[in-house]
Amino acid sequence: DARITVVGPTVGMVPDAFLARGADILGSVRVTAPDDFLDLLGEGGSAPHFLGRSVEKIVLARQPAER
Repeated sequence: DARITVVGPTVGMVPDAFLARGADILGSVRVTAPDDFLDLLGEGGSAPHFLGRSVEKIVLARQPAER
């Protein structure tokens, strides 16, 4: 039973496109504090600087079909 996983910061913007093409698990991020996030990016920040502060990790998983 193979599962297809796609991970990346932009995956969460178009999950339907990946799900329509057979992906089972999507890993991405959700921006929780946009102004803080943009400030950190403008200062050259990267994942260690904004994860848990203005961004959170998310996982979307396809539910198995009922049998």
